[in-house]
Amino acid sequence: MSGLVGKRAILVTAVVGAATAGAALLTSLSSSPAHAAAPPQSSLVSGFMDHTSNDYLRVQLDSSAADYGQFVVALPGVGLAWSAQPASVTVESGHSDQLRYDGPGYLDPNAILDTEFGIAYQEQGPATDQPIRLIGQVDPAHGTGSIEVWVAGKHYHFASLAVPHDADSTAAAVLTAIGAGDWATLYSLADSSLRNSMSAQQFAQQISDAFGGGQVSDARQTGPISYTTNSAGTSFANVPATFTVTHAGQTQTASATLVLIRDGGSWRWFTTKPA
Repeated sequence: MSGLVGKRAILVTAVVGAATAGAALLTSLSSSPAHAAAPPQSSLVSGFMDHTSNDYLRVQLDSSAADYGQFVVALPGVGLAWSAQPASVTVESGHSDQLRYDGPGYLDPNAILDTEFGIAYQEQGPATDQPIRLIGQVDPAHGTGSIEVWVAGKHYHFASLAVPHDADSTAAAVLTAIGAGDWATLYSLADSSLRNSMSAQQFAQQISDAFGGGQVSDARQTGPISYTTNSAGTSFANVPATFTVTHAGQTQTASATLVLIRDGGSWRWFTTKPA
């Protein structure tokens, strides 16, 4: 993603009647505000996140790009650091890029970091000149890597590991909450961008408005969970499901996909979309 990065809309599937009475309704409830992309470029294509510490490296690994090797490092509690010049990139194989940098850089200790998506930052300034050293090995195809970085002489290590395929309990809890119409629990299971953008009361009201008087009577998983990690380093678990909704005396079941996101080291509800 580039330029101003808008956080996604929260989607809920509501089936509001049989074919003669109406079709499945997909309602966009809310979206959180856009944020400026990370310095120094918005086009850095690859991201590597340590889901334990939320340390994050974003780097340009497209060899045809003018900013090939440029990088930015987000360190919660420390700030946002970036290099004055690109790092050297040595492609050893399709699954191994070696990164090296030792030179001038910048640090904004007051920057607002994006620890969920790893792509949207807000500079608060002022940034100070700081030496930066980086040594890392990354696998762009799988979003994994091991990175050593020194900012102002202090060393930080983080590892971007394969995301564990353990979203089953979260998926079950989310489906139970939806099936029971328990919007307070669903809110508590949601990702941080949703919870930061609205209160539990606002969320429950928007869900109620979206269903327009309809009621969920059942929500269940119908197949195995699939896992993906995008080029920015954000990981998702996709859960096939069915939802049964009664509206105006008519009941219909629709297929959907429950989407969970790896947020702060755990799986959280991200959105629900039609299958």
